[in-house]
Amino acid sequence: MLDEKSEREVVLKKILNDPIFSTGGPYQQLLQYLFKCYQENHLPTETEIAINVFDKKEDFNPFEDTLVRVNFYRLRKKLDEYYNGPGKDDSIRLVIPKGHHTIEFTANSSSTIQWITKVSLQKVIIISTFLFLLIIGLYLWSQNRELKKTLIAQNNFASKNIIWSDFVNSDLKISIVIGELFSFYINKEEYNHEWLIRDDQINSYEELHSFIEEKGLDQSNIYLPGWDIIPKSSASNLLNLYNVLGGSNSKLEVKITSEVTLENIRENNIIYIGHFHNLKHLINYLPNKIFNPSTKYIPNKRHPERHIRVTAAGIDTLYQVIFQYDQIAALNSDYVLVSKVPGPNDNIFLFIVSFLPLGRLETIKMLTHYNLYSQLISEIQLISEKITPFFELLIEVKGYEEKGFESRVKHFFPLP
Repeated sequence: MLDEKSEREVVLKKILNDPIFSTGGPYQQLLQYLFKCYQENHLPTETEIAINVFDKKEDFNPFEDTLVRVNFYRLRKKLDEYYNGPGKDDSIRLVIPKGHHTIEFTANSSSTIQWITKVSLQKVIIISTFLFLLIIGLYLWSQNRELKKTLIAQNNFASKNIIWSDFVNSDLKISIVIGELFSFYINKEEYNHEWLIRDDQINSYEELHSFIEEKGLDQSNIYLPGWDIIPKSSASNLLNLYNVLGGSNSKLEVKITSEVTLENIRENNIIYIGHFHNLKHLINYLPNKIFNPSTKYIPNKRHPERHIRVTAAGIDTLYQVIFQYDQIAALNSDYVLVSKVPGPNDNIFLFIVSFLPLGRLETIKMLTHYNLYSQLISEIQLISEKITPFFELLIEVKGYEEKGFESRVKHFFPLP
């Protein structure tokens, strides 16, 4: 009878001799190195693996070079292929836990739950994103006839109001920019757990790198997933915007904030929809003398406090975004800044910015539907003597989760 050490060596040898691993790629070397570390009870770092398996130099930076993570991803795929085929009846399986650089040996189980846990997070995200886009595509296709019927009416409406007329009557391309939610992973080996982090104060690679240096963190345990999270409310926002802009002569394009170039800023009309903290470099074109949003972190509080202060013409008012969790009366509040300003080269910027998806969803509905727009203009006329093409507007929206029940114009300031 084989002892435990010999039994695991047999498992490894069987895997390495299979054609899946014996033809091409560094997978044999990588598995052999991981098995050696397993026997020595050593947890290798990405840098050690890069040096000992891939012949990298000692200055290898895993935060900038994804070589090790890519090959671990492919190695897990190879193991999945092996255990779905020739190794499906093996009594003991070699596995690489997600987010770790080590191997483990487990008893074979065909349960669905264990199979699901072996699927990488990235694969789940790809599948989920594909299904989401497929559903949106089918929905847009089903609405195509209705859109064609309303296109002429919507275009006439858009060409004669202060929000959209400059966009639909311009020959410039329109860039609809979605504020993406920058995210990154932190792996905590002591907890055998991996966290996906979205931080209001970290919205770029540079800001993340500065945070790691400032806090003295181990950057080998922090890495980017290679994708950003797009708010699901963006699909509804884009559909409403297309209804009002689809008939214009300008070409429409959709970007996320990090994709916006200096050329776009100079040559395109831009419509930004997103959070205050995801504006990135576009924030340089958003006036902030009147409306000043801020986020304050409170220890042991589920969400940070989010405020917007209005300071202009003798007005000094503070509003606070309210989160409620009572299932019976969970009425949340959000504040939306709608700002239309001239761009740097005879182009136009429109910002629709809020703290929550709730506010943007309701505000874009008001701006793109004739009846709701008429009500909005009536409210503005009650507090402002004139409505100019360029302006700053603050709207309060109350609702449950992402469904708005009540909206109110709080301030309107014409801009020169």
